[in-house]
Amino acid sequence: MCAAAIYWCNIRRLVFSVSEPAMRSLREPYERAAGIAMRCEEIFARCGRRMQVIGPLIEHEGLSIHRLFWPNASADV
Repeated sequence: MCAAAIYWCNIRRLVFSVSEPAMRSLREPYERAAGIAMRCEEIFARCGRRMQVIGPLIEHEGLSIHRLFWPNASADV
């Protein structure tokens, strides 16, 4: 997820399924997909307006979809 884009689009509430630590563990083998080790709450805390963050919700369901994707992803994801 791109927290900065969410902020600049003036979206005030973010609802998500899979946490950053859980996604990081799935993306670990893919260097280009590693991302930044920072939760969106940390980024939003530095913004000029309040952002509501709800999640992770039903993370096990979100992870099941990602578990199907990442083992089949090309190395340059």
